[in-house]
Amino acid sequence: MTPVWGKFLRYIELYNDAACLNGLKNTGEMWREPYESETFEVEVEELWQTLKPLYQQLHSYVGRRLIRRYPHNGIKADGLIYSLTPAWSM
Repeated sequence: MTPVWGKFLRYIELYNDAACLNGLKNTGEMWREPYESETFEVEVEELWQTLKPLYQQLHSYVGRRLIRRYPHNGIKADGLIYSLTPAWSM
């Protein structure tokens, strides 16, 4: 586990505690509370499914360009490119 990941987990733990103190189940519920839509989560999932192909194509394009630009950095076409990966997932 990276130091960033540990800090992120602690942040979420504290945020969950705050949500519970405010009568909510967890952080996610607290973040969604300002939205008035009863189907907010479904709408976000539908939006993600619409945008996902573009995201995947963009991710692939940037990865290929990085490999071409830095051919001697040991970047593998089938491996992770850390600059394209969220810090907390490492």
